[in-house]
Amino acid sequence: MASREPLHVKTPIRDSMALSKVAGTSVYIKIDSAQPSGSFKIRGIGHLIALSVGGGGLLCGVVQGLQEVGWGDVPIIAMETKGAHSFHVATSVGKLVPLDQVTSVAKALCVRTVGAQALKLFQEYPIFSEVISDQEAVAAIEKFVDDEKILVEPACGAALAAVYSNVVQKLQGEGKLRTPLSSIIIIVCGGSNISLTQLQDLKKQLGM
Repeated sequence: MASREPLHVKTPIRDSMALSKVAGTSVYIKIDSAQPSGSFKIRGIGHLIALSVGGGGLLCGVVQGLQEVGWGDVPIIAMETKGAHSFHVATSVGKLVPLDQVTSVAKALCVRTVGAQALKLFQEYPIFSEVISDQEAVAAIEKFVDDEKILVEPACGAALAAVYSNVVQKLQGEGKLRTPLSSIIIIVCGGSNISLTQLQDLKKQLGM
C-alpha cells in the first residue's frame, strides 16, 4: 500500500522584533524555508500577508486557505524580482504574457509565464503585485541573516523586501492598505539551497 505520509513538515510562525521595528507594526514570519525542496507548504493567514510569486502555486494555496476560513478580504502583497516578474506583467495587461527572458538571480521565481489561476485570483481578491530589484532581494536576505540568523534564497528575499524595502509603507501612503495594520505575516518560502559563500558571490555579481 502506498504511503500516506504528508508531503510537508509543520513550520513555525513566530514574531520578528527586528522586522516589526522596520514595519512599525507586529510582523510574524512563517519559516517555510525549512521545507524540503519540492514539498508542499502549510499556508499562513494574517491581517496582511507578504509572499513571493514564481509560478503562482503558493499564492493560490494561500488564497484558498483564506477562503476556507472566511478571511477572503485579507490583502496579499505578491512580490517578484525584476527579470522574473511574469505575474506583474500579466496583472498589468490582464492576460498571460510570457517574458522574453528570465534574468533574475532569484531562480526559484524564474518562470516565463505565471499560472492562469494566479491571474484569475488577482482579478477577484485584494492582491497587490509589486516588483523589486535583485539587489533589494539580496539586501533583504543579508539583513534577515543578521536579524534572525536564518539564511534564505533571493526568492525569499523578495517576500522579505515587502518590509525591508518599505513596500508596505508605500502602499499605505498610496491609500491602498490600511494604516495602521494589525499585523503582517511574511511567508519565508523555498530557500534552503544557499550558503554564505553563495550570498557573497551574489553580492559581487550584482555590484553590491
